[in-house]
Amino acid sequence: MFGDIIADELAQISGTPALFGSAELAPDGRGIYTTNQLHNPNEALAQSNGACPAGILHATAMLLEHSLGRPDLGIRARQALRRASVDKLCTEELPRKDGRQLSTAEFGDYIVELLRQK
Repeated sequence: MFGDIIADELAQISGTPALFGSAELAPDGRGIYTTNQLHNPNEALAQSNGACPAGILHATAMLLEHSLGRPDLGIRARQALRRASVDKLCTEELPRKDGRQLSTAEFGDYIVELLRQK
């Protein structure tokens, strides 16, 4: 529980909780995977197609690595997210002065295309 509290606080202090995934794992690797946005939902962003999906994608990478035994796919998901950052892609939720703003759907489509590449 202490680790969860620290993770939540660090995500909030950084000002970018939408970028972080979170997991609560049992000793056998089963877990609950979420974004660290649970404490500050912004329904307007979801309705405007402007939410950043990076946090849930990071949580999915953890799911693949820890519970599903597919660290290879978790690594690929993280690499795709890293590429989106290098390409300076952003959403309304996390704008960048030097970035190209996409909708949530466009950001997701970009990640899917990267995952389809070998």
